[in-house]
Amino acid sequence: MGASNSVVECQLPKLKVAGSNPVSRSSSPSAHPSRLRVRLHWSICIIVMLLSLTACKPDPLGRALKGEFEPNVNNLVILGYCQSCHIHRTLNPSEHLTHVRTLYDRVPYTTTTQCRACHLVSEDTWNMKHRKTIFPTDVAQNRYIAHERRFLKDNPELAKGTQ
Repeated sequence: MGASNSVVECQLPKLKVAGSNPVSRSSSPSAHPSRLRVRLHWSICIIVMLLSLTACKPDPLGRALKGEFEPNVNNLVILGYCQSCHIHRTLNPSEHLTHVRTLYDRVPYTTTTQCRACHLVSEDTWNMKHRKTIFPTDVAQNRYIAHERRFLKDNPELAKGTQ
């Protein structure tokens, strides 16, 4: 016979004999997590916690558009947001308000001193917030009657000019 088979001896551990079962004594990373891995885990936990805390902070612009501050504070917050845009960086609030009031045909837009009369925030079905500007054409087409009523209810001094 030309081919020879080599036999590899395999000694299996004897059953129920002390010291016959092999024990792994190596320190593999999966058996003992390294300090670096533990630190990474805790760092990620802390970052997630901090991010969740900052997500709970209410949006000051949204609160200002809903009228949750005093009228002058609402205007300052809304103005700050408008001026953060490169188009409205030089926006002068008193000139803007004086000019814009002439473009509308009814209260509250013609008599208001609050930016939020023409600017609002709404939520859709999925609670996504949308910031909107109510343009004179929208008012002429009665698209924001519900907003007008809410605004006049919150500001009864402006309602005197109706009727």
